[in-house]
Amino acid sequence: MSLIHEYGENKYKEGKDEGIEQGIEQGTEQIILDLLKSGEKPEEIAQKTSISLEKIIEIKEKYL
Repeated sequence: MSLIHEYGENKYKEGKDEGIEQGIEQGTEQIILDLLKSGEKPEEIAQKTSISLEKIIEIKEKYL
């Protein structure tokens, strides 16, 4: 395998991994937003999930 081919494969894997992480982050934000819109309080969401209260409040301020 050539060095250029190996470099390209590494960049592809990095991009794919980054895309997966972004998708998970977006999904998590959407779930938090749905819970907030349904009346859940940020403190309740933090207690029921492994997401910090600070992160929940940040998402709430960003989107609502």
